[in-house]
Amino acid sequence: MNIELMSRSEKFLLQAEDALRMGEMNRARALLRSLSTSKRLDFKFAIQAAVLARRAQLPELSLKLLRPLVLRDGKISSFAEDEVKIEYAAALLDCWAHHDAERVLSTVNLERHPRALQFIGFSKFLNWDWLGAQPSLDRYVKSSGLTESMLLGGKTGLSICMIHGSGNFKRAEQLLEEVLAKSSPEKHRFHYLNALLHLGQNQFFLENWDRAIFYLSKIEKECLDPTDEYNVLRVKQWKGLVRFFQGSMNE
Repeated sequence: MNIELMSRSEKFLLQAEDALRMGEMNRARALLRSLSTSKRLDFKFAIQAAVLARRAQLPELSLKLLRPLVLRDGKISSFAEDEVKIEYAAALLDCWAHHDAERVLSTVNLERHPRALQFIGFSKFLNWDWLGAQPSLDRYVKSSGLTESMLLGGKTGLSICMIHGSGNFKRAEQLLEEVLAKSSPEKHRFHYLNALLHLGQNQFFLENWDRAIFYLSKIEKECLDPTDEYNVLRVKQWKGLVRFFQGSMNE
């Protein structure tokens, strides 16, 4: 790849992706915010920037970039591409706008774009409908043509249904261990962190307190960026819950 021949937008996107891969959340956010102010951001770069913005926990920026490509006069454009609509719906879900996300996803061809199934399942999470989410996620992980990252995300989502819905803790652990086997702090960092977090939750519900703390502490030691406020809070909350119930049971 010849860096010198790249446009400014391409360089910023490459730097932002590298920052996310390294867990440098603040640097990635600064790059993406700077890029989004460009008045001449090419169509393909706008989509790439929107995807990275959502990964950087900037869903509002993702929506800003994608809205002109998806909506026309407040309605879903007939010219909007399904992949763009899926990414737009994903950003809506990150903003807890699940009804709007479901409306957008209902216009996507699921046979051609099975990735939408993942977000249809995730939309159920926002209503605490874990059992309702499971059919879509189960269908998603069985779809053909998924990348490794997509499959890891689907397996993690399916495990969440089992932990919080059906109570199939054994199968949930199996799925999450499969995710861990294919990820690391260097490769698929996002999936690695989430697998550890949900393994900790799984052990919490099984009242295996020490094992739950093991997984949560592993996140802090191996892959938690101190500037990633969202995940710092998630780990802190779950460790607090484990310690509280562990203490209550020992009284």
